[in-house]
Amino acid sequence: MEVIRHSPLNPIWLKASVIGSLWASVEIVAGSFLHNLQIPFSGTILTLFAIFLLSAFTRLWNEGGLIWRAGIICALMKSISPSAIIIGPMVGIITESLLFELMLMLLGRNMVGMIVGGGITAISAIIHKFFTLLILYGFDFVRILDSLYHYAAKQLKIPNAQPMDLIWILAGVYFSFGVFASLSGFWVGTNFKKREGSGEVGHAFKIRNDNVLLGIQERQSYSTLLILVHLVSMTGVLWLLNLSDYLAAGVIALIYTSFCIYRYPGSLRRLRKVSVWLQFLFIVFSSVLVLDLFAGETSNGESGWVIGSVMVFRAFLLIIGFAAISVELKNPLVKTVLYKQGLADLYQSLRLAFGVLPDLLTSLSRSKLSILNPSSLLSHLLSNARNLIELFQEEQKKQPPIFILTGDVGSGENNIFDDGGRPDQAAGLLSWRIHRCW
Repeated sequence: MEVIRHSPLNPIWLKASVIGSLWASVEIVAGSFLHNLQIPFSGTILTLFAIFLLSAFTRLWNEGGLIWRAGIICALMKSISPSAIIIGPMVGIITESLLFELMLMLLGRNMVGMIVGGGITAISAIIHKFFTLLILYGFDFVRILDSLYHYAAKQLKIPNAQPMDLIWILAGVYFSFGVFASLSGFWVGTNFKKREGSGEVGHAFKIRNDNVLLGIQERQSYSTLLILVHLVSMTGVLWLLNLSDYLAAGVIALIYTSFCIYRYPGSLRRLRKVSVWLQFLFIVFSSVLVLDLFAGETSNGESGWVIGSVMVFRAFLLIIGFAAISVELKNPLVKTVLYKQGLADLYQSLRLAFGVLPDLLTSLSRSKLSILNPSSLLSHLLSNARNLIELFQEEQKKQPPIFILTGDVGSGENNIFDDGGRPDQAAGLLSWRIHRCW
């Protein structure tokens, strides 16, 4: 018999669990609020609040490597979506945390590092949005934007204006917003440190152990082979589209998307949003307007109507395909590989963060605080951080050892008694909570 004693988490991972869980709770509650109301620039607002939060927590716990760990935990916690892991926001959150951490590492964990880190992180929001649209619609999307810009410049009688001028202006605006968010977080964090220990009490949380880590659903079957099938299918259809073989691309895409919709009903979730279809209509309309009417441009003799329709077709395919891949990424085998490849700290951190998430969501939903009052909301989160770190430390002490019974094939359970063991000892051993040993 082998006994594996529980190894306590590194303190930096405990703190990352706290920040990641608080960050994720805001992303989930505020993100749902902003997107359901169809508020423009919802992603930008969430990015600015993330900068606000990270700057404040850097003042509270100024440790190297803390921010990127918190970002990974927060991103993975976005996977609680019942249909699929939300890949786009997850990539955005990880990028934000890495850039902020990088600036702190290069410029110092001080106000200068936080200011530049906030500005660069804010710019990443528009870069992430651009590349998301580029992946969905292809390089024809860039052609449409370029033609629209030149047409607008001509109408405004500034023919010498170049697209890069607008990009630099936009980057400067976002950088300024990021700097303001970072300075605000620095100020809130500094004030909180001054009054820390003044008797301010946060919410009392408890850890639920019945949560399903990484959103694994018992009724959902998984297959690692299907991940390859999805990638090959999408790549094949995109290749045929580039060859303008629309008939073959359409037939394969019809079979593939039908399979995805049947196996993963949640893959249609994003397509149920009115904003997505409005975006599709805008793409087709802009393509016809710019490529046919304004510029008179064609690609291989194709009209703007055809090019716009192909762009929407491509986006529809990728939305369905990435949603399907997202479900397969919840495969328990992925968790197994992560745990065995030296990422046990990450897995344990996620278990703690997921365990307290239901209470966090309830606390935020019932409180009168909102993202419209960021200073009060952030002070509330900082107060809760102290309670969470104490709760996580206590939870670590409760973890029991794992017993692994070994023996020859076919030796059976009765070998427990081979060395003179008593039945009551065996009963005591088997009464331990059963753990899955990956």
